[in-house]
Amino acid sequence: MNATNKPGDADHDRQVGCAYWLIASDPSEPILELVVSDHIMDQSPPPSYSSLSPKSPGTRAPSVISARSSSTGSNKSSTTSSSKASLVSKFKGLVGHRGSPPDYPSDPVYPSLFDDTAYIRASSAAMQDILADLMISVKNFQCPSKLDFSAGTENPMLLVNNQTNESFIGQLCNLNELRFQLSSVRTYGVVELIDMKERVQMSIDRVLQKMQERQLELHKQYMIGQMRDDAATVLETLHTSVRASAKRFWYPDDLDFLHEAKNTLAETGKNRRFIAQLDKINDFKAELNKVDVRGDPELEAQHKVVSTAIGECYQGLKAHQRKVYENSKLLVASIQSDRTLFSRSDPTNAKGGAMERQSTPSFDEFEIRIGEIYQVDVSDAHP
Repeated sequence: MNATNKPGDADHDRQVGCAYWLIASDPSEPILELVVSDHIMDQSPPPSYSSLSPKSPGTRAPSVISARSSSTGSNKSSTTSSSKASLVSKFKGLVGHRGSPPDYPSDPVYPSLFDDTAYIRASSAAMQDILADLMISVKNFQCPSKLDFSAGTENPMLLVNNQTNESFIGQLCNLNELRFQLSSVRTYGVVELIDMKERVQMSIDRVLQKMQERQLELHKQYMIGQMRDDAATVLETLHTSVRASAKRFWYPDDLDFLHEAKNTLAETGKNRRFIAQLDKINDFKAELNKVDVRGDPELEAQHKVVSTAIGECYQGLKAHQRKVYENSKLLVASIQSDRTLFSRSDPTNAKGGAMERQSTPSFDEFEIRIGEIYQVDVSDAHP
């Protein structure tokens, strides 16, 4: 059985310390191992091994448990033997004592040189103590309503070793210690001890499985909250950008339009800044469409507010463009009408013509004056 783990960003792990699970490659196998590390300078990856195989203290993975987690373990070990005995009598059915003596002593059992069954009774008592510690640990554990997954949101098994996760990591450390203690208990090939060890192992694994399921649930809630916070931040930032851009928009009095199309801007230097503003509005629309707010009434309302602000900016620019286009049409029509009037003057009437030429400016002078008044280039208005 192989164990794999994905601890996430190694640099971040070295800074904050973290707890993570070593998960079996076979999904049908139980939870394997928890490692808690506070090594800030340790750059080597965490050990990867199977915790179901017995390990001696010399081969145990080099893990460092935080002071608070260690204190939790010390409190566990200080439980009185009387409370253990009462719990053992209550949960004897979990382990099954086939062919074993009716009562086990609650006090430590020391091997005797003249008792061939002393080592069997010692192993049995050790497993009863482990089972009692398991029940006490489960009874006293208060599962938190949330966990901090900021060490690596992609890996739900990675926890930051901080105050938010302290109780959860401490419980995982307790369970991990019980599994290690159980793995060191020898069965000597005795069927009763083998069966008892398997049952205690299954009890610990069931608790670890529940812990993992709860951690996955809290990770899902954490990710939903993160996505909601991210969406709200994006909408707020986008709304601020739209309003700031609207205050800086430029509304020119003159624009260049294509002759062959109605109210269509030409790609000229005069129109470049105005066209860039329209492109900016389209960018805002595209960014807004990327924000997923389905199923969240508050985000949907915020999305609508931003969409309305973008629409108002776009309509304001297009309304100004239409106004400039209509004004340019009226100006061109007026110039063409004046040209027709000049061309119809009677050149045969020398006296009248001379008087008209003296009192009326030339056509070129008229165009110059029109351009000065309206601040537009009318050179393209010639038929």
